[in-house]
Amino acid sequence: MGVAVTLGLVFVYSAGNLGVYRFYRTEQRSEFNPLLHLVFPLLSTVALIWVGYKSIVPLPPSPVMFAPMLVGVWLLLGIGVLLALRRSGTEEWM
Repeated sequence: MGVAVTLGLVFVYSAGNLGVYRFYRTEQRSEFNPLLHLVFPLLSTVALIWVGYKSIVPLPPSPVMFAPMLVGVWLLLGIGVLLALRRSGTEEWM
């Protein structure tokens, strides 16, 4: 489960880094600092991707080798739920 959690957190923290960039480039444009809101999030995302890559390459033996597939299904299910809620008009919680 450690590899699955690691891979899941790579997605979560990378999405957070993207959110920081988008927030300061759109809603708080006057406070945008390229070092704090572009360089640091980009570097930390690259580091997270590196950790995720090193966690699964080379592919570990069973049952750890199923972690990337578990996280992929988990991610697709989450995206499916978000799309279904958006389609039904239930977006006020977002």
